[in-house]
Amino acid sequence: MRLNTWDSILEQLRLIGTRRSDRERVDRLVELLVHLRLLGQDESIPDLRIRSGDIEALHARVEEETRRTLNAVPSPSPEFVYYAREVLKKLPVRQDSEEMIERIRAEAESFEESRCEDDPFRGFAGDLRKEVHRRLSPRIITRYLDPYLSLMDAGDRAPLRDAGYVALAALADPSEESPEFVDLARDLRDRLEYLWDYGEGNLASVKDQLVRSLDLFDRCFLGAEVRGFLEMLTPSNLDDTLRVQDFLSRLASFKRFLRESRGEGRISLYDFLLLDLSLGRLVFLLANDLANNRYADVSSRNIRDALGVIREILGISVIKGLELGDVSRHQDELEELRSSSVYDFVRIKRCLASVSGDL
Repeated sequence: MRLNTWDSILEQLRLIGTRRSDRERVDRLVELLVHLRLLGQDESIPDLRIRSGDIEALHARVEEETRRTLNAVPSPSPEFVYYAREVLKKLPVRQDSEEMIERIRAEAESFEESRCEDDPFRGFAGDLRKEVHRRLSPRIITRYLDPYLSLMDAGDRAPLRDAGYVALAALADPSEESPEFVDLARDLRDRLEYLWDYGEGNLASVKDQLVRSLDLFDRCFLGAEVRGFLEMLTPSNLDDTLRVQDFLSRLASFKRFLRESRGEGRISLYDFLLLDLSLGRLVFLLANDLANNRYADVSSRNIRDALGVIREILGISVIKGLELGDVSRHQDELEELRSSSVYDFVRIKRCLASVSGDL
């Protein structure tokens, strides 16, 4: 059965809730997740979900069935929780930037793949696409999009040359570039700027979600801590890299205590996943900013703090449900290397190679 209409998706959710074994429930969840990810992208799974009529009523039905299904599962396994979280990302039960990130990736692919083989910008476009898929961060704006648009809009070749594209800056003719690519670049820039606009962008909308959920945090004895955290989460504080690292550490702590609270029955699985996803969005924004932007270049000047970022990301990955070997040992070694009075680069390299292998 193709799960490509709202009726079939809702029926699959109902089936998940009726399965007796955790294995059966997980298999049904994975089947639903695969269909949701491939809708409209695979010829054999056309997207037939209704997009007209009373959309709010439809979304309310989806939310009600999702809540009922997840909360009816007795003692869900870590594997079930993991896939339930991924399915929620694809359902209209929360305001999120998941679709925007998918749109950013699709536009980056079009920026490269729609070009002919002898297009002088093809190599540059390929680098941009790889950066979007591997290291999504605000750095894409300053390193790729702004230099490109400076050339297109003002004929200024210096930014592109300073970004390392010396030959392209010297030889490219802006008048020969298709307006379609320039429009794609502008849209990409706007979307990335929204994600990392710490004043009025995606972070502000996530903060609003968390404020509306403070009663749930109160149930988990986290209300005061989360209120204080949200008050500190200001654009001026987020300009300070060390404060951003501290915020990432606090988010890891919140996610850990939320998981414990769910295990103790203080909140339902559905409410837990919604809160966890909102916190996860903040983790995504801050961790990508740190790892792919502020610590994109690591030297003896900032290596201690960079190791601290890796330590926090490892902890968050485990909380999310990923099995990464002996994480405690990795974290202890990273902390020891970070706090050591001397640099042991051989040991640092060996430790990071071990972490990479587990990842």
